[in-house]
Amino acid sequence: MGIKINVIPDFVNMGQTLLATAILFLVLRHFLFKPVQELLAKRKAYIEDGVKTKEEADKQLEKMNEDYQAKILEARKESSEIISSARAYGEDIKSKAVEESRKLAQDEYDKGMIKLENEKKKAMKSMNDEIVDIALSATEKLLKEKTSTNTDKEMVRSLISDLEKTYE
Repeated sequence: MGIKINVIPDFVNMGQTLLATAILFLVLRHFLFKPVQELLAKRKAYIEDGVKTKEEADKQLEKMNEDYQAKILEARKESSEIISSARAYGEDIKSKAVEESRKLAQDEYDKGMIKLENEKKKAMKSMNDEIVDIALSATEKLLKEKTSTNTDKEMVRSLISDLEKTYE
């Protein structure tokens, strides 16, 4: 019993092994290697499409972001314009109200002055009438003779009117 060691290769056995390996390689290449390569190529194409889609989506997102920023800037400008317009409108209303108040105050002042002038004239007329009456009474007492009252009153009023014109 012993183990027999051959140093010379067994060419038949080696040929069969090489042939079996070559057949196995061709079968694996046909049924496994090609489908795996096709699967890898499809996977590569899918990933490349995904990358392209992502890049396009990034570009669209960047464009949308720029549009969004532009719209925000436009909205800020518009709101600023609206606020300044509202302020100007408020200032206009305020100035109109102040002007109207001044006009009303001036009108009231003018009415008051007219009323005061009328009261002054009434007081002057009343004083003139009293002075005429006093003058007539004094004259009557002095003259002891009475002429017509209306004529006397007219003469005294004329005298007072002439005196007033001189002092004004």
